[in-house]
Amino acid sequence: MDTLSHACFSYVVCRTSGVAKSPRAGLLAAGVAMLPDLDFLLIPFLPEVARFAFHRGPSHSLFVALVMGVAGSIVLSKGLRMPQWRVAGLFFLAWAGHILLDICTGFGVALWWPLSHARVSVDLLFVVDPLATLPLLVATLWDVKTNWGQQKGHRRIAVTGLLLFAGYAASAYGIRKHVTHEFRSRLREEGISVKKIHAEPTPFTHQLWYLCAETDDGFFITYRSVWDGDDWERWRTVPRNQTPLQTFASHPLLDKMAVVLEDGFTSQVIHDNHLEVTDLRLGKRYGWEDDEAPFLFVYDVSRTSEGNLTWKMEKPKSRYDYGRLSALFARVTGKIPPHRQRKQYSRKAPL
Repeated sequence: MDTLSHACFSYVVCRTSGVAKSPRAGLLAAGVAMLPDLDFLLIPFLPEVARFAFHRGPSHSLFVALVMGVAGSIVLSKGLRMPQWRVAGLFFLAWAGHILLDICTGFGVALWWPLSHARVSVDLLFVVDPLATLPLLVATLWDVKTNWGQQKGHRRIAVTGLLLFAGYAASAYGIRKHVTHEFRSRLREEGISVKKIHAEPTPFTHQLWYLCAETDDGFFITYRSVWDGDDWERWRTVPRNQTPLQTFASHPLLDKMAVVLEDGFTSQVIHDNHLEVTDLRLGKRYGWEDDEAPFLFVYDVSRTSEGNLTWKMEKPKSRYDYGRLSALFARVTGKIPPHRQRKQYSRKAPL
């Protein structure tokens, strides 16, 4: 999630729990909540393998949250004039609040590092969602204004903000469950057996979802709004081609990629020393309006003349102007462009 959401979320979490007895302590928690994302500063200094998926990696694990809680209590308890246990609780909850919020997004976090690099995600929110942030921001500002200067301010405002956010996240869960059930049922009607469906919210909303259904042969992808009714977008197919990643070379980087990407990817060898790996789970940039839109996460893996592996991610740039936002809002409300509508249904649609 964005920095503002992280700061406000950890503020209301720590104020609600009571470890932040005052708005001043809550603002300290908001500051701590920004620290996990500083991991990107270390990336240029890391070896090639460690760079992959380092953001939201070690700094977003429960182990590091515990370490920071202990370290914060040792270093800052005297300066803050707070008991060590309270400082430890505040640092841990603020750090863990950041982690929890990122778990709500599609990219997830390496929650169990150093035991595993696997990502944990519940895929409920886009990284920037104004309606998710609004109750947190209002609760933070209102609580600071109302209780500033008090040694033990009331927690009702923070509790209300947290409950409103939880309600929004719960509604996202319900919508995701609904659209994935619809997609699975429609695919089953056409004789397509689905192993699992990955659903990812589109920018700024939880009303429109990118859906990726995994089968034995490949993937069916589409977009689905909760307001689409009986209308459907055309389904696009992507072949399952995961063998190249497994045979390109025996290397820790490729093993780590396989763990992070799970089964939601396809790959192809461009030539003997170049491999392209596409993460299908997180959707496309502007995919709801552009049939040829690029996927968000495409990794280029190359083997150097010395036999070493290097990688880079070619992530398309974002630009949301008035026209693009208008098109997104129209699609959210169930307006499928005519050229993207699925008009005919076959009994079976093999890849």
